[in-house]
Amino acid sequence: MATKNTTWYFPFNNVPKGQKIDISKIRNPLDPKKLANPKVMSLEEIVLQLEQNPDTMTYINTLVANKKRFNTKYIGKLVSAPIGKNTFNEITQRLIDIGHCHNNILTKLDPRLLSPVFATQQSDGTYSCFDTQHGLAVVGLLAKYGLWGNNAKDWLNFEFPTFVVDEPHPSFTPEAALHRNGKGQKQWEPYDHHKIKVAAVRQFNNPTQSKEYFESEDRQTLCEFYEAIPLPKKHKDFGKAGTLPRTDVIYDWNLNTLEFILSTHKTYWHGTLFDSAAWGLYGNLVEQMQKNNFPTKGKEWKAFLNDFNAVISECFTDLANLRTATERAYTKYFKKAFPNLKNVPSCPNNAALAIVMKIYRDVGGTYYLTGDVNDFMQNGCDIYDELDQETKDIIKNAKK
Repeated sequence: MATKNTTWYFPFNNVPKGQKIDISKIRNPLDPKKLANPKVMSLEEIVLQLEQNPDTMTYINTLVANKKRFNTKYIGKLVSAPIGKNTFNEITQRLIDIGHCHNNILTKLDPRLLSPVFATQQSDGTYSCFDTQHGLAVVGLLAKYGLWGNNAKDWLNFEFPTFVVDEPHPSFTPEAALHRNGKGQKQWEPYDHHKIKVAAVRQFNNPTQSKEYFESEDRQTLCEFYEAIPLPKKHKDFGKAGTLPRTDVIYDWNLNTLEFILSTHKTYWHGTLFDSAAWGLYGNLVEQMQKNNFPTKGKEWKAFLNDFNAVISECFTDLANLRTATERAYTKYFKKAFPNLKNVPSCPNNAALAIVMKIYRDVGGTYYLTGDVNDFMQNGCDIYDELDQETKDIIKNAKK
């Protein structure tokens, strides 16, 4: 039960305070001013960048010195071929995902976004598909019903662009599939998906753009307002105060919760790296409070947040140390609680909240308690008992 005088006797009073930083020094790729005139590079400029890498040039010079030559005749050719010539080896391809075909291709079909089929030509003249399996499945379904304006009775002879590599050896097709789907590709980061959606709204303000694009722009706007700029890993400012080291997590919470996480971090921890502990800690805190209809506004709520963050400051110094201490305590707790299980699962994102709330209660905190305070207590074991001795001593001294 909450009391009006919570902060009068609470033993921890070292409430952290966010520090000012010069956010103008963070080069935000999604700044509307930059998007108004995005940098467009020529191939010549890209190649010049490659030449700046000493290892790359050492390798190139070795190829030149050894008179190495690559033959363009081995590069695949783009042809228009009957879709019925394609086959799908179950070793090469993933299992067909009916939901993906329906939800992400068929119902959102834009022919401009379809890729050619990538296949190897076999000795019997068939094409062994190693990429675009799901796209071609949808193309074939539409062709079967004459939806390309084709003869539905002869749908297998409907011609579609196909990139064909003339290499029938059976080992090459799965290798080509691996190369196209990971081994030879630079995988997109969550930031890359985020950037495309935000830029689409900010650059073109297309009212027909899907709802998810506008929601991405809303999330970016919140991040900028609270000075926590999402950046890709290779960005020169990545990891600086005022940036986010992860982009995926801003999609894990609804907009109201996201704003609470960002604003709370700015109030108490701004000026330090946005540690990943903040997401589960503050996200679960406010959502559990709201789920139980506990107040998340007003003087008592603000006083509680001061006490809550003072616990972190006094016992762990900062969010990064809280995360480390939580992961260590969880591993010890799990091994004791479940001695027959060999593998310790990833530390749940509400474990840090459970620990902070347990400390808050133990030293006299009387605000409404989240359900996490009773979590991580199984088989006679409690994660709270697995904190290091230094933290236990701080708690013990505070209770005197």
